[in-house]
Amino acid sequence: MSVSNLGRSRPDLFGQQSGTGDWLAFETKGRASKPSANDLAKAKGQARRLLSVGGASCTLHVGTFAYFQNDTLNFHWVDPPSEAKRATALPEPRGAWSYYYEPAWALWTTGPKSESMTTPGIMLPLPNFDITLKVHPLLEPFFKMQAWEEAQRAMFEVADELEADGYQLDGLKIECGPTWMDKFSSNRAVEG
Repeated sequence: MSVSNLGRSRPDLFGQQSGTGDWLAFETKGRASKPSANDLAKAKGQARRLLSVGGASCTLHVGTFAYFQNDTLNFHWVDPPSEAKRATALPEPRGAWSYYYEPAWALWTTGPKSESMTTPGIMLPLPNFDITLKVHPLLEPFFKMQAWEEAQRAMFEVADELEADGYQLDGLKIECGPTWMDKFSSNRAVEG
């Protein structure tokens, strides 16, 4: 999720960790050369500006840098403890999970559905992409009610069952068809 209401000196992103529900804040930077100690401190300071989301404290405040050194791309991640300046608390982002689940729900409401023969759940085939989206049966009532935040919380609570059934922690599973195993052919004609 993007952070837009904290002013200019704010972290770029915040998100919730799968399985734990912990909130994380990230500031991302790019440089043509190795960042200085001052650059690292500023990135960390921006990440620390987000204190909590929905009353839950952020567990990580990460400053990240991508930079080049001798034509090699490097990545630097900083999360030491630090003091927050002008810290901000955000309310829980109501409605954010609708952006996550609504594409699957749109497929649910418009496309063909069938029961899975191998694992529990509803299959939503996407033949043009040679994939099938599976919705775990525990997610079905939330889809019908369009209760996205409740769906996300409920899926965290049944993480072990989802994993045992081969689903991700969001209650969804994508299965790729046989064309995904084909090697890419560089001999394909290019239209132009």
